[in-house]
Amino acid sequence: MQLIVKTPFDLEKIAASRILELDPDARLSIKPGGLKGLIVVESCRDRLALKSAILQEVPEVESVVSVDEVVEAELGKIVEAARRIAKDRLNEERSFAVKTVRRGRHNFTSLDVNCAVGSAVQMETGARVDLENPAVVIRVEIIFDRAGISVVEGERGWRKLGPGKTPSHQFFRRLSVVQMPYLGSLEGAREIGRRIGRAAQAYEVGELVIAPNKPVDAF
Repeated sequence: MQLIVKTPFDLEKIAASRILELDPDARLSIKPGGLKGLIVVESCRDRLALKSAILQEVPEVESVVSVDEVVEAELGKIVEAARRIAKDRLNEERSFAVKTVRRGRHNFTSLDVNCAVGSAVQMETGARVDLENPAVVIRVEIIFDRAGISVVEGERGWRKLGPGKTPSHQFFRRLSVVQMPYLGSLEGAREIGRRIGRAAQAYEVGELVIAPNKPVDAF
C-alpha cells in the first residue's frame, strides 16, 4: 500500500486506467473489498512522483494519500507507527491534527484512533493539537485489516455535502462546453482533445461541442 486514491463513485476504472498509463508497472487494487470510490496503489516505481502526476493529469481523482507506513489494523500498532513517524516531523513549536477514515469492522472507532494517536504523539513530541489550522496532519486510512499512516505538511480539505446544497453534477449536466479546436500538430490536437474530453466526462458535463471559429481543413 503506497498510495490511496479517492475518486467519485463509478469512475474508479477510468482513473485506474489513466494511472497505469502514468506508471505501467504500478499494481492496483480497484474498489478493494467492494469499496466504491477507492483505488489502492499497492506498488509503483516512485510513489511521490506518481502522486504528483495523478493530481496533475487525472481529473477523475479527487485526492491522493501517500502512505508512509502500513501496519495491521490494531489500535496499539497504529499508535506506535504514528508515534514513530511523527517524532521526526513534529516538535514543541509545531501543531498537528489526526484524521482517521475507517473502513470495515473493528473493535474501535475512528474517534478512538484520533484520541489515542493524538495523545501518544503529543507525549512523544510536545506538539500541540490544532484541529482548525494544523501545520501537520497525521492521516490514518484503515482498509479492513490494514492501516496506512502518513504525516503530511498541511492538507487540502474535502468536505462532505452539506444540508441544502445541490450536488455539483446536477449543475454541470445543464452546461454545454464549447471547444475551439487546436489547429497545430496532429499530436498536439489529439492530446488537448483527450484532456478536455476526460475533464468533461469527469465533471459529467451535459454537452461538449467542437466549434471551429473559421474554416479548417478536414483530415
